[in-house]
Amino acid sequence: DPDYFELSNINRQFGASLDNLGRNKAEVVGESIFNISRDVNVDVYPEGINNNTADDFVEGCDYVLDKIELFELEARYALHRAFQKNERCKFMLTVPVFGHRAFFFKWTKDSMSAEDYFDIKPGSE
Repeated sequence: DPDYFELSNINRQFGASLDNLGRNKAEVVGESIFNISRDVNVDVYPEGINNNTADDFVEGCDYVLDKIELFELEARYALHRAFQKNERCKFMLTVPVFGHRAFFFKWTKDSMSAEDYFDIKPGSE
């Protein structure tokens, strides 16, 4: 998430605290993961997933969990295109949350594209 923590995030987002107000969400969560388990490598993309970062983000992954904000279509589509191009990555999961409900999508190399499935053009309202 390329956004910055705000006061309204404290009751509902991991990493949100008074000490982290104004800090980049990706950097805070990356630090938290490393502090829990120092034997992991954490690559942080403070600018988020986009056409310039998606291929690098997917590189080396066996699978990808897409938790991009539901209507951030350009980022989601860039991530899905990178997954489709990557030979190593076997599947991708998208788990959007609506209120108290969650949906689960599993994408494989044989699946239709995210653009075709959602059929929403970036910039649509």
